[in-house]
Amino acid sequence: MKKKLRKLVLRPYHYQVNQYISLMKTAYENSGFSVCKFNLKNLIECEFIALNFYENSIYTSKLLARALVLILLKLFGKKIIWTMHDKQQVVKKNRKNSMRFVKLQIALCDKIIIHSKISIDEIKAINSSEKILEKIIHIPHPNYIGVYGDIKHTNLPSDKLKLLHIGLIRPYKNVDLLIEAVSELNLPNLELFISGACDKNLQKCLLEKINGNAKITTDFRFIPDDEIAELISKHHLLALPYDSICSLNSGSAILAFSYAKSVICTLNGTLSDIEDKGLFWAYEYKNDEHKDVLKKQIKEVYDRFSGDFNELNAVGKKCFEYVAKHNSSQKISSVLKETF
Repeated sequence: MKKKLRKLVLRPYHYQVNQYISLMKTAYENSGFSVCKFNLKNLIECEFIALNFYENSIYTSKLLARALVLILLKLFGKKIIWTMHDKQQVVKKNRKNSMRFVKLQIALCDKIIIHSKISIDEIKAINSSEKILEKIIHIPHPNYIGVYGDIKHTNLPSDKLKLLHIGLIRPYKNVDLLIEAVSELNLPNLELFISGACDKNLQKCLLEKINGNAKITTDFRFIPDDEIAELISKHHLLALPYDSICSLNSGSAILAFSYAKSVICTLNGTLSDIEDKGLFWAYEYKNDEHKDVLKKQIKEVYDRFSGDFNELNAVGKKCFEYVAKHNSSQKISSVLKETF
């Protein structure tokens, strides 16, 4: 007799920003769950609810409504799984109420999924009780191998270092700082391409900083899935100077590795978990020194590989091998199956 699958409500069920939710949906299904949408009928019938980004709202009224939903779910005996994606400071416009909501969410949830070990320190800062810490499960961030098509093999010029920043452009991603760093370095064989959707005000600010610099080009569109693999293949490295106050995990770094590219990036939880620090160029900074440290990292890569920047492809190949082994869907499903 076929075993009946346990019903799990996934919120959100669809996620337009990237394919992360789709990958986790597959992992839950492969671990023995029947995954369904977040609606009243499914909430009544389900045993588990898996929440992502539920605390991210600038509206206090929404957070109050969501808090009521969490309380009702617990009263009706539902098991709540919450995934911690970032440090809570990302929601700057409503940080105080967002943090209050997170405290409630941590207290009410049955399991907390983390994608990096330093997330434990963030949780301890909110609630350090042993009961809370017992809820934590460490699951690797899923890789994106094949998700946006196969790896493309583009013939890159070996005499130019081509950097890429890809993804939705938000203030905490420090694209303005990246532009300033590249402009001030003014290296003859360095180019930067900035790609991703951006609101009009920020877009105007970035273009003013570029100020016609021919070595920095932009495409302020939401990049369709079928263009991502080719876009990544046209560059040597991804440049991700995210704000360390906000950044906890980096899906963009996992994306780069999944398409055989390395990164220049602030040292976040994703990179901290990787033992071989030779797979990427990560850095830490204090106060107002971020730009100077970023410039130093870019210059280090530039000087080391000058004359044959295509040597960076060998590093990218090792990055691919790493996430293929450590961040596979099979590994994630195995942890979920063992836990639930």
